[in-house]
Amino acid sequence: MTRSSGRTAVSTTRSRAVVRPAQVAAAPTPVAAPFAAELREVEYWRRLVLARLDLAVAAVTAAEEPTQHTAPEDVLSARPVPADLRRLIGLGQCDALGEAAVLERLRDALDDLDCYARGLRAGARRACQESARPTS
Repeated sequence: MTRSSGRTAVSTTRSRAVVRPAQVAAAPTPVAAPFAAELREVEYWRRLVLARLDLAVAAVTAAEEPTQHTAPEDVLSARPVPADLRRLIGLGQCDALGEAAVLERLRDALDDLDCYARGLRAGARRACQESARPTS
């Protein structure tokens, strides 16, 4: 979900507000460029951690693969549901207890990345404000 608060668009992901790196890069001064590059990298790793967190949850819950209840000819795509999806994404041989232990570490890593990204955004704002001040 994206909402606009004044001049900054904010994306809300899992109850966390995320300012997109492109907005930092679009700041009025080149002072923010290093912050924007680092923020893009942090956001990339944040997405990877979120994806891995989803996989850990799927392993712990032992979600069943989708079953096809309708005949393929009745479905618009006319393709069957792929088989062995759990094994394909690496969940076939997963240890649910091991994945449960990883969940806590992934959540902590996500919190750390969020905190670091907030610091980068604050640093970019401060650098832009300082560079916009008139020099005497």
